[in-house]
Amino acid sequence: IKLNLTNYNGENLDFGFSFDVIVNVKDVRENLKAVGEVFIINASSSWKKVYLRNYYKNPVIVCTYNLPSSSNPPAVIRIKDVNSYSFEIKIQNPGDTTTPTSSDIHCIVMEEGNWTLSDGRKVEAHKVLSDGTNENNNWASSLMEQIVYNWSYTNPVVLGQVMSYNDSNWSVFWASDGNRLNPPDSTNLYVGKHVGEDTDTTRNPEILGVIIVEAGSGVVNGIKYEALLGSNSIRGVGNSPPYSYTLNDMYSIGIATQNAMNGGNGGWAILYGSNPVSNTINLAIDEDTIRDSERRHISEQVAYWVFNKSGILTAKIDSNRFCQGCLRQFIVNSNAISGKQRSYFVMQTSPNSQDSNGKWWTVLLNSSLGSLNIRDEVEINGSVLNSDMSINNSNTGFVHYNYETTQLESYSTQVERAVGVGSDGIPFSGDEPKVKAVPKPEIEIYGDSLNPVIDIHASNVIIKNVSIFGSSYNTYPGAVKVENSASNFVAEDVFFGLRANGSDPNDSGLRRTGGANLWIEGNNATIRHSIIAFAERYGLLFYTSNVVSGLVEEVIAYRNAIVFDGGDNMGVESGVSNVTFRKCISAKASANGIESNGALGNIQIHNCSIEHNNIGNESGFISETAGIRINSNNSVVSNSLIRNNVIGVLISNRLDDTTTKQLFNVTLTKNSIYNNSKLGIDLADGSDFEIAFSGDNVTLNDGMLNASQPNYGVDYPVITYAQLNGSKLYVEGFIGNESVGASQVFSNAIVEIYLVKNASGGDNLVGNNVSSSVLDNYYGEGWIYLGNITSDSNGRFSGSVDVPVSVDSNSVITATTTLNGNTSEFGPNYQFKPYRNVSASIEVVWLENHYNVMINVTAYTKTQYGVTAYWIEPDGMVVNSMSGDYNASGNNSNLFWWRFDVIQAGETKHIYLNLTASNDCSIKDAYIVGVDPN
Repeated sequence: IKLNLTNYNGENLDFGFSFDVIVNVKDVRENLKAVGEVFIINASSSWKKVYLRNYYKNPVIVCTYNLPSSSNPPAVIRIKDVNSYSFEIKIQNPGDTTTPTSSDIHCIVMEEGNWTLSDGRKVEAHKVLSDGTNENNNWASSLMEQIVYNWSYTNPVVLGQVMSYNDSNWSVFWASDGNRLNPPDSTNLYVGKHVGEDTDTTRNPEILGVIIVEAGSGVVNGIKYEALLGSNSIRGVGNSPPYSYTLNDMYSIGIATQNAMNGGNGGWAILYGSNPVSNTINLAIDEDTIRDSERRHISEQVAYWVFNKSGILTAKIDSNRFCQGCLRQFIVNSNAISGKQRSYFVMQTSPNSQDSNGKWWTVLLNSSLGSLNIRDEVEINGSVLNSDMSINNSNTGFVHYNYETTQLESYSTQVERAVGVGSDGIPFSGDEPKVKAVPKPEIEIYGDSLNPVIDIHASNVIIKNVSIFGSSYNTYPGAVKVENSASNFVAEDVFFGLRANGSDPNDSGLRRTGGANLWIEGNNATIRHSIIAFAERYGLLFYTSNVVSGLVEEVIAYRNAIVFDGGDNMGVESGVSNVTFRKCISAKASANGIESNGALGNIQIHNCSIEHNNIGNESGFISETAGIRINSNNSVVSNSLIRNNVIGVLISNRLDDTTTKQLFNVTLTKNSIYNNSKLGIDLADGSDFEIAFSGDNVTLNDGMLNASQPNYGVDYPVITYAQLNGSKLYVEGFIGNESVGASQVFSNAIVEIYLVKNASGGDNLVGNNVSSSVLDNYYGEGWIYLGNITSDSNGRFSGSVDVPVSVDSNSVITATTTLNGNTSEFGPNYQFKPYRNVSASIEVVWLENHYNVMINVTAYTKTQYGVTAYWIEPDGMVVNSMSGDYNASGNNSNLFWWRFDVIQAGETKHIYLNLTASNDCSIKDAYIVGVDPN
């Protein structure tokens, strides 16, 4: 294939790293090696960089210039800066007296060494340092370099090129058998450079590239070829070109080199004319014009090798090399080359998988060849490209989690979902961060029974835009393992464990990932905007104390641990620390949505949605029961949506199978936790193994801190009174033993107030009283965060918080304590009820021609908010004026009202009326007054 690498997907390519092209889905060990390539480029007198399609340890390059016509000046090909991936090329006029004509150049590149082509033909390539320089007065073989053949030849065809630029003055390759009049034969090969009739005959040493092939024809890697030393019949540009050799088939590329030197002035072979290679190869011998302008030349023999198309030349080998152009060989190449490598999938085969929405390529790995072991920095990007490097989006669509159906679903256009609850702590209010659907990849890597499928040992590895699944049944590590030597691993837009169309591999009769979809022991890994699903044991697992940093962001973990009932969607275990989960969704795990068993500390979970977990394995067995299980000190869960699990958040101090550990500073704040079937937050005593993973329900307050308990067993708040004043909610209560009262131990604690439910929605109360036979109260879950207040030095709290949502007579509230970073369980539910200890009285006094009326509204033991007093104007009386302490007033016909925003405890506020009356009114009717809490 021919690639246009000048621009890739709108991005200027950086060739500070090497790359390789993956073109097929094969995974076999082959006895062929790419040893060469042939192509045509256009060049001018300016240097042009040419990128090679293969990697070469020591490339040998031979090229031939196509002279358009005899009116164009002579030109030789110059090459410099040859390396494993590229070289630079230009054409040069001998003597630099004029500018040569831009034209096509036909090239062959071959790895240095001796090879047996895939059709059995012998070929070898050499690089030789040429110290001497021949010229028209001296064609001695002593100025040339003798090459000893590696193979035995009957009719060798010798091609050559000056492939360095140690001297800016021109020189050109030639060859003989040691006698200038004879071409190389089966025994003798001399190669050199010459400068023709140049008056300056001194040149710096140059490297010569030499390729020798046995004469004949054949097919290599689908490319037809023909090689021969032609007859002594090719004359000069100044004669009557073209001079042709007849070919046995149609060809389009030709590399030609003059063998021997009959003309004493010196010359070199060129392709001639507008279409130099077809069923003939059109040639001429060109000369320099430094001493004279004529370019006539006597007959010469020219060796040529023609091909019917550009492409890769392959040779038979006996090695550990794998299929050319396949993923496994790309990784082998990458491991062999120091520095960053990048893959380009430019598929030359049709997609081998499809559904009704798209087509994609399945790379079925060969289990007999083992895991794909990555041992050097590499980027595997599964985006499939066309030959012009544009994106081939054959598998259109996206996959996302649907909150309504609780399923992974496919979408034809991009969609996004809210995650977590945002900064306001209210679910689906509109301020939540959004996560876009993950695009379906065009490449999926199926590991079948490999374990792991991909084993990463190197740092700075990147995997993007690909699906990876399948490994040995129910066995760790699983699909992708990041070893402890591999730091800074990055995965982005990857389907771990699901097919490229988002489906469960089992639905297609394929193996699921038997262990973990992604097992990480390397430090500082980042997993971003990916889906992790359908593993038999575990979704994403950070493991061992080597991990002291990690980030999981915009990741959807779904229905992992299908076989192993103790497996989780995502987790950090066995000494891991400092891992952050941000803007993630975790749903339908067999066990926990997010686990931190045995983690050392600082596990952060922010703005995540954790729902419908603890559903058990495919046999229905459930062994672990938390949306989030925290077993790590100094950890935080904030602004997250945690619902429809068994336990919302389980904080457990179990260390291992036999012992507990001190667990502290686990902070939960501004989360929405509701509709879990047990407690929203459970501080579970890990001294019992089963309780450590399934919870122990409400831990009643004891008024103390206990270091042997998770989060020191911090007591929950007990709300004793709450009153609504417009958009403010006044709350008071204490932290301590419910039977005794406040404890000074809990001074200066943060009390977060939550709405459990109101008339329009909220928690179903199912999990709030799981011990109804023992406990009289329901212990809340926090549906909506309302605000926080701070306890006083005695452990009591009172204060007001702004209410962002409706709180009505059907509302229930609860609260949590956070003391020095340690958060409690939810406290008892408080059924919100308007409380009024308030009265209204009236005094009526006659003064000459009118009545003065004073209405008194008094609050007693508690401050009252939002109080309204009412008075009915009697028939025959008219209100002339009114004044008082009220904040608002009005009337509906003869029903007057006055509203007081607040009346402090023990305070009386007043309303003053001036009335006039007719003779037929009754003064006793003026004493009808009342107070209404609404």
